[in-house]
Amino acid sequence: QAPLKVEEVKEEKPAARDTLRVEAARLDKMINLSSQLVLDRIKFEANMYRFKKVADDLEELLKTRQDALRKDFPEFYKQIDSAVHQLRELYQTHSEDVIELEHDIQETHFQALFLRMLPISVLFEEFPFYLRDLTAELGKKIELKLEGGDSELDKGVLEELRGPMAHLLRNAVDHGIEPPEERKKKGKPETGVIRIQAYPKGNQIVIEISDDGQGLDLERIREKAVEKGFFDENEATLRSEAELTQLIFEPGFSTSKNVTQLSGRGVGMDVVKTALEKLGGDIVVETERNRGTTVRLQVPFTLGILRCVLTLVQDTVYAFPINSLDGTLRITMEQIQTDRGRPLVSYRQEMIPICYLGEILGFNGKSGWPQHEGHFLALVLSHSQQHLAVVVDKILREDEVVTRAFPYPLAGAVQFVSGSTLLRAGEVGLILNIFEIFDQAKSRQAKTPTAVSVAAKKKKIRVLVVDDSLTSRIVERNLLEPAGYEVDLAENASQALEKIEKKNYDIFLVDIEMPGMDGFELTRRLKAEPRTRRTPVVIVSTRSTEEDRRKGIEAGAQGYIIKSKLEPDSFLQMIKHLVGE
Repeated sequence: QAPLKVEEVKEEKPAARDTLRVEAARLDKMINLSSQLVLDRIKFEANMYRFKKVADDLEELLKTRQDALRKDFPEFYKQIDSAVHQLRELYQTHSEDVIELEHDIQETHFQALFLRMLPISVLFEEFPFYLRDLTAELGKKIELKLEGGDSELDKGVLEELRGPMAHLLRNAVDHGIEPPEERKKKGKPETGVIRIQAYPKGNQIVIEISDDGQGLDLERIREKAVEKGFFDENEATLRSEAELTQLIFEPGFSTSKNVTQLSGRGVGMDVVKTALEKLGGDIVVETERNRGTTVRLQVPFTLGILRCVLTLVQDTVYAFPINSLDGTLRITMEQIQTDRGRPLVSYRQEMIPICYLGEILGFNGKSGWPQHEGHFLALVLSHSQQHLAVVVDKILREDEVVTRAFPYPLAGAVQFVSGSTLLRAGEVGLILNIFEIFDQAKSRQAKTPTAVSVAAKKKKIRVLVVDDSLTSRIVERNLLEPAGYEVDLAENASQALEKIEKKNYDIFLVDIEMPGMDGFELTRRLKAEPRTRRTPVVIVSTRSTEEDRRKGIEAGAQGYIIKSKLEPDSFLQMIKHLVGE
C-alpha cells in the first residue's frame, strides 16, 4: 500500500471564465487608489457635516433675532431666510448624492480588494508533495483529505499562512499520527487520516487541520508546566484542559521526548501563533487522547477592510476588531469580585478578569473607571479560548473601516495599537492590537475600580502638541501619555496661543507647515513672550533639509525631529532631558 493517499473533495465549479494575467504591483496600486477614494469620501462627509452645522447655527441665530429683523430690516430678513432655506435644500440634495457616492466607492473598493483574492486550493496543492517526503522518511501511512479549496483569501494572507500551515502539517505527521504497528495495537487502521478543511465564517476563513492520531498528552503537559515554573503543583491540578493546551504556544515548550530533524527542538508553535496574531487571526487546539487533535485557524479574508466596534476612551476613538469580540456587559461595582487582588466578573457561568482600557494604555484616569448611571460598560474579548472584559468610556457604534498601518518607524513601536483609520466625522480612530491587550492584562498589577479612584498622582509634566495633522497629534499623544505626560493638542498656531493663555506648559512640540502662522513663526513668538521664553520647543516636521533645521534652531527651538526618523525611545529621552526629568 502507498504511504500517502490523497483525497480531495471537489466542489461543483462554475463554467470556465476568461482570465487576464496582471502584475501584482499594478493591482496593489489600484487598491491603494481605491482606499484613498474611501478616505476622500469620508473627508467629504465630514465637510458636509460642518456645512450642516453652519446652516443650523445660522438658522438658530435668525430665530433669536427674527422679531427685530422683521421689524427694522424686513427685506434683509427675507433674503437671509431665503438663503438659509436654500442652504437646507442644498444640504439635502448633496446628502443624497453622498449616499449614492458612498455606495459606489465602497463597491469599487470591495471589487478592487477581491482582485487580490485567490482560492485556498493554491496552498492546498502544495501539501501532497510536502507530505509525501515526510511519510517516506518516517515510515508512516497517511491519507490526506482536502476540503473547501474553493474558499478565497487575500493573496497576502495566503502567503503568510504558508509557513504556519507547513509547521502544523509537520507536527501532525511527526507527533500526531502513530506508526502503523502502534496503530494496529490500538485497534486503529494502519493508515492515519489528516483532514484539512476550509470554510467561510462571517468575514473570516476557518481552516481546520485534524488528525486521528494519539492526541496531546495533557498529563505530560501538566508535569512540564510545573517543571518549567508556569504553575506550582496545586495550581497545575486546577488548570482546565483548554488552559493546558494553550501552553504548547509558549516559546520553547515541548513534551516530546524524541527530537527529530522534522520536529525541531521545541521551537515552532509560538511562531505559528505569532504569525496568526500578525494577521489579526486566532488559533485554537482541541484534543482527545488516542482519538486525535484538531487545530483551528481563523483569519480575515482581507487585511484592507475591518469590521470594528468603535469606542471612546480618554477622548480618543479606539476600534475593537469585531472578530475578537464575544459580547458586552453592563455591570455595577457590586458585581465585581476580587481574587488575590485581581478584579473578576461573572460571564456565562465563568469568572473572567476585568480591566479599564485607559489603564492598559497607560492613561491615569482622574476619577477611576468611567460609570454611566452607576454602571460600567465593558466589551468581552475572546482570544485562544480565554475571555477578558474591557471597560470603556463609551461604546459608539459598529462600522466597517479601511485600515492603515503606521509608517516606519512607528510600525510596531506604538504599543497596543496595530494601525489607524479615518472615520466619518473626519477624526482618526486607532485600531487596537487585541493580543497585546490580553498579554498586558495578564502581566500587569491589577487594580480594583476603588483603588484606581483613590490612587495618588504626582504632578505631571504638561506638553502641548501643535500640528495640523490629526494622525501626528494622536500618535505623539499616544507615545507621551503612557510615559506619564499630560498632553494637550492644538491644530494650528492660533489655537495653541489660546491654550497657552489659559494654561502653563513645560514643553511645546511644534510642526512647521500649518495654515496661518507656521512653526518657525510660532517658535519665535513663544521665545519673545516673557511667560514662555524659557519653555523648551521641539520642532517635529516632515521637512528634512539642513536649511530647515538651521531655521528652526535660529527661531529658538531646542530640538528638531524629522517625522520619518522618529524613534519612540529617543523621542521620549529628548523630552525627559529638556524638561529636566
